[in-house]
Amino acid sequence: MVRFTNEHYDASRCVRIVNPRQVYLYMKHGLYPIDIYPGYDVTVYVFDKEKAQPYFDKWVKRELN
Repeated sequence: MVRFTNEHYDASRCVRIVNPRQVYLYMKHGLYPIDIYPGYDVTVYVFDKEKAQPYFDKWVKRELN
């Protein structure tokens, strides 16, 4: 499944994020989505789960500024 980039990915190895602030901070620190698609009333950003884990850990601890 590919909609945004030419990169093919396994959906089971991905995480979907709809929080715009969280997505912004991931991108600000160098992690970019591998796909973007419209949800029901939000934009859904798809990230590689393994690459996103360190960013998520900092996000939860409120250390990602």
